[in-house]
Amino acid sequence: MRADSALVPIADCDRQSALIRCRHAAARRRPSSLCSAGIRTKGQLSAALLAVAREQQAKSWELRAAMSLARLLRDQGKGQTARGLLTPVYDWFTEGFNTQDLKEAKALLDDLAR
Repeated sequence: MRADSALVPIADCDRQSALIRCRHAAARRRPSSLCSAGIRTKGQLSAALLAVAREQQAKSWELRAAMSLARLLRDQGKGQTARGLLTPVYDWFTEGFNTQDLKEAKALLDDLAR
């Protein structure tokens, strides 16, 4: 393994840092911070976080982002879309089903199945 193979391009770091700041701003309900990063809705934020998690192959973060977006879609009356988004992420896992994240994902999938 080359020593530089673990390095992340600076542009990616900037994008990831912006998304992290946006997530924290959303948690603190500061919409002006979200707008300055070009993210105007919770859906855009969740989708952006999901994309970064997928790029990094960070399955736990992907699960969390998928749950966030699935909840939003469910609340908009798009339960089938939400289930279609969350199911493949949840199905990737083969262990750890006693963890809080996977328990919450399973409960959300059960709710979406009704």
